[in-house]
Amino acid sequence: MLHLSTLPVSFGLLAFVFAGHAVFPAIYTSMAQPEEYEGMLNKTYAIVGLTCLLIGGAGEFILIRPSYKAIRLTSRLVYRVRFIR
Repeated sequence: MLHLSTLPVSFGLLAFVFAGHAVFPAIYTSMAQPEEYEGMLNKTYAIVGLTCLLIGGAGEFILIRPSYKAIRLTSRLVYRVRFIR
């Protein structure tokens, strides 16, 4: 479904994802101790990855778990309809 009101937000997210890495060379050159750059990147990616996992897990428990019962009921009905035909 297309929502024109949220289209600019989606373009902004895509621009951030594909253009955000351009700041890495500037960060490297402005660091007081550039030899710690690789370790900083590893820690940053680990923090971002864990944050994404936590948010995804929260979404699982808040949004998906309550609807499992309805999903199972619907899948059983669809399964029975297939074999009746």
